[in-house]
This record gives sequence, structure tokens and C-alpha cells, in this order.
Amino acid sequence: VHGPADVIAVGTAYTSWTNIGQAFILQWDGYRWRTVLVPDTGRDSELLSVTFVPHTRTAWAVGRMGRASLLEYYNGSTWRRVAIPQVAIRNSLRSVSATAACNVWVAGRLYTTYPFVLHFDGKHWEISETKLKKDYAIDSIMASSWHTAWTVGYAGDAGAERSEHWMEKQWK
Repeated sequence: VHGPADVIAVGTAYTSWTNIGQAFILQWDGYRWRTVLVPDTGRDSELLSVTFVPHTRTAWAVGRMGRASLLEYYNGSTWRRVAIPQVAIRNSLRSVSATAACNVWVAGRLYTTYPFVLHFDGKHWEISETKLKKDYAIDSIMASSWHTAWTVGYAGDAGAERSEHWMEKQWK
């Protein structure tokens, strides 16, 4: 939610006969919801998280398309797909958080269940090495400033919850 006349929701619509999803975006303009075409996603895609960038009319949405991460950027009028560093062939973005146009964090997991975090400084996406190992999945990331971010998720089949804290230049 950016304001009472500017709300974005993301999700996945499934067909009952194939169980293959199609990513969608809904935008509220203060009067009605409208469905927005998610550029270049095709079938078997999903969007899981969206965030507005504070003090701007821009937004980011994340998910997956097939077996690859999906990152969408909204410039205030249109959505476009954005390339990110190739983390692995099979991966999915799960969450996004931003405190400024030059401080955007996304978190996801490789399909082999290795977690990963990416950071955008306004110009480039970089992989942010976490201390988490195999069998850990990050479900959410929240940034509160340039120097502070948190991840939350779980480890393995036991479902042991775990969080990590980004402070200054490293995960703790």
C-alpha cells in the first residue's frame, strides 16, 4: 500500500485442470481494481511478494517463472521484468523489501534448498552471502535502513525457525 488510491497486490491464478499457475498483478486506483499484465511470464509463473519504495511511486515484485527467479519493477506507470545475477539454474525469489530506491533486498532459495539474498544499490544487483547453509529456506526479508535487514525462514523438514540479521556489512 502506497496510499489510499495506490495499492498493489500480487498472486497466482491456477487453472483447475492443469494446476499450472499464471502470475498476476492487481492495482487499486482509488475507485476500482484492475488486472495488470505481468510482462513476459507465460504459464507456470507466480508472484509472491510486492513492496513500494518509500517516497516514490515505484515498486518491486518477486516470485518465479518456471524454475527461475522472477523480478518485476514498476516505474509508476508500467511493469517490466528485470534481470538479476544468475544465482543458479533453478531458483525462486520469495520476498522483497526496500527502504529507498538505492536499498532494495530480495531473498529466495535454490531448489536444492540453499538460501540466497540479493541487494540492489540503485545501479547493480549483488549477491549477499548469508551464513545459512543447505536445507534452509528464507520466506521473508525486511529492511529497516541501509544498514539493517532481517530474514526469517525455516530449516529442513523439522521446520526449525531461524532468522538472520544484516548489520552494516555482514549477516549475523
